[in-house]
Amino acid sequence: MNQPTAYIFEENQCDREFTRLRRIEPALDPQSHKLLTKTGVSAGWACLEIGAGSGSILQWLGESVGREGRVVGLDKKTTYLKQFTASPYEIVESDVLALERIGPFDLIHGRYVLIHNRTTPEILAKLKTLLKPEGCLVLEEPDFESAEWIDDKFRFAGERVNAAICSMFNGMSLDPGLGKRLPWLISRLDLAVIHVEAISHLEPGRGPMALVMADSAEALRNKYVSTGKATNDDVDSYAEGARNAATWANYYSTVGVIAKRA
Repeated sequence: MNQPTAYIFEENQCDREFTRLRRIEPALDPQSHKLLTKTGVSAGWACLEIGAGSGSILQWLGESVGREGRVVGLDKKTTYLKQFTASPYEIVESDVLALERIGPFDLIHGRYVLIHNRTTPEILAKLKTLLKPEGCLVLEEPDFESAEWIDDKFRFAGERVNAAICSMFNGMSLDPGLGKRLPWLISRLDLAVIHVEAISHLEPGRGPMALVMADSAEALRNKYVSTGKATNDDVDSYAEGARNAATWANYYSTVGVIAKRA
């Protein structure tokens, strides 16, 4: 049996982790909203949000289904979800594989959950069992292997940090290119993949994703350096470049998949 995967941000201080989670919202929420809207989510639906984080997508789902609907927010750590106390919200602190008698759902959404778990096939199989017939599974995962620093000044440090990011995931038996393999993994479960889109986070420094990656580099500095692929100076340069509006980089890409249970 696989041992639980250690979350790479587990050691991040609570306030810094909350700031990082909130930075992710403007970078990723608009695309998540577009994908979820394509499912037709509406009043009365039962929804499950796995890896609910600080709750922005949970909030959006609750507004979409109304008080006659149901929105369950699942996370291993629900510190940032204390405000969701009234209908249609329910908060569950648990691992997804430990869930029992909680479904079925019209819609299940997860963003950047599988990238942190070595049990991806088991999680996908579990999510399938929690879907109603014709229920929608919407998953979004990153492909860090697509990252490329564009400008000359920060290119070499950026390339070394990008290599360290991939090496860190590989060293934990995780897949840094999971996003591009996600449609195939889902289709192997006999779920019908009905929509796939990949978004490159190609933007200038101080852009929404650039700031997320600067924060992440500083929070994960020791993990990056311990791979031997980057130095402390490289991490400093990467973070400086990501906060410099004159730079450009493709920080990585996010792949979104919508699938249905037949």
